[in-house]
Amino acid sequence: MGKYIAKRVAFGVLTIFVVATLTFFLMNMVPGEPFTSDKLSAQAQQLILEKYGLDRPVGE
Repeated sequence: MGKYIAKRVAFGVLTIFVVATLTFFLMNMVPGEPFTSDKLSAQAQQLILEKYGLDRPVGE
């Protein structure tokens, strides 16, 4: 019974990791910026990107 539970937990952790990784890469492949809007000025958009660290490369 313990072996079955360990196998199910390991498979669940692996599934969550795969889903999170796929979501991350798919969201980075989508064109455009998350804060692109006609209502915000270019300066305001740049400040928001800097605040949330979206102006830095993915590796950072």
